[in-house]
Amino acid sequence: MTTAHAGESDLTSGWRDGESTGKIDFAVATDKIAPGASTGCRESDAEQVLMVVEGSARAYVDGEQTELSRGSSLLIPPLVPHEVENVGESTLRLITAVGDEQAA
Repeated sequence: MTTAHAGESDLTSGWRDGESTGKIDFAVATDKIAPGASTGCRESDAEQVLMVVEGSARAYVDGEQTELSRGSSLLIPPLVPHEVENVGESTLRLITAVGDEQAA
């Protein structure tokens, strides 16, 4: 499992084409998760980078567990079971960037 904190590392760096030095276009989703709730276990066809905007989370990626806090990012490989749980006392707010299936 690959994690980083905002400003330390760009977990989307592999989403560039061979000719580009900038970011490519990718889909972005936002989530709000209530205290004690989770996303449920899921899989995606595309690689994802999840970032905690506010709150505290526990992530499970392919059976491995990690704690996340504001500014933390998590790389989720394609076709890997994952779940994010709100372990804080306030709403967990997430941003998820989704790479192309071909780029994953």
